[in-house]
Amino acid sequence: MTKKKVWRYYCEYCKKANCSGGSIAKHEKHCTMNPNRKCRMCAMFDNPTTSIDKMLAILPDPNASYERPSENEWMSFDGLGAAVEKVMPKLREITGGCPACILAALRQKGIPVRAIYSFNFKQEVNDWWSSFNQDQM
Repeated sequence: MTKKKVWRYYCEYCKKANCSGGSIAKHEKHCTMNPNRKCRMCAMFDNPTTSIDKMLAILPDPNASYERPSENEWMSFDGLGAAVEKVMPKLREITGGCPACILAALRQKGIPVRAIYSFNFKQEVNDWWSSFNQDQM
């Protein structure tokens, strides 16, 4: 039997784990839970990363109590989704439509991403890459 002790590295912001310290250090710079993150998607378009304080200021408090839009809304998050939907156009404007910055703001504010019907991270990243590829032609 062989026994081996290995180091395990964890992101200080989201608790992602890896056996490579360098990999986690790189991840931490861009982690969506890092308040001082550098957005790689914004960097691709030479846009400055939007201040997280600016983004968090416009989002509603997830701990406040919200009324349900209707009794049939089983997944309404007590109206939090509706409150966030009202500010999504402004959030998109100040982030330049960057899906990673929007995701970072939602996660850092503590808002469940699934509560936002107008935001599908996977689809928006695909659209972003399509736009990026069109610009390269």
